[in-house]
Amino acid sequence: MSTWTESTYFPTVTVGDAKIRFVAVGRTADEGDHDIYVTQLPDRPLLYGEWRARYARNGNDFDIEVLDFGLIEPRDFGIPSPLRRLRLDRRERTSVQELVVVLFANEEARNREWPFSGSKARFLGQVFFASNWILV
Repeated sequence: MSTWTESTYFPTVTVGDAKIRFVAVGRTADEGDHDIYVTQLPDRPLLYGEWRARYARNGNDFDIEVLDFGLIEPRDFGIPSPLRRLRLDRRERTSVQELVVVLFANEEARNREWPFSGSKARFLGQVFFASNWILV
């Protein structure tokens, strides 16, 4: 099982016995740019999820949309197969959803990540979850 290592760049946010932070992954399966977070849940390997900014009509301000969660290997982003994602139970889903909301509410964690760190854009404070963002 993978173990959590602290990042010198991205602050860790802890809720109960679970942790979450943003992470830089590097090259992914589709060689695309992916905005990724990593979690450590009790008795689970490190699990990765993807998010993106959902821009307002003005093209600068934004909310967040969580696209997916449950990848064990972060370089698998870009492979559209659910077989690459771990299934979680409903309690874990609730825990992950809470972790994600707390991460995006944490100003210290947010301000190290683009687009939060930009001077023009303003985070509007909403976090949306795509349908089927997590497998239960």
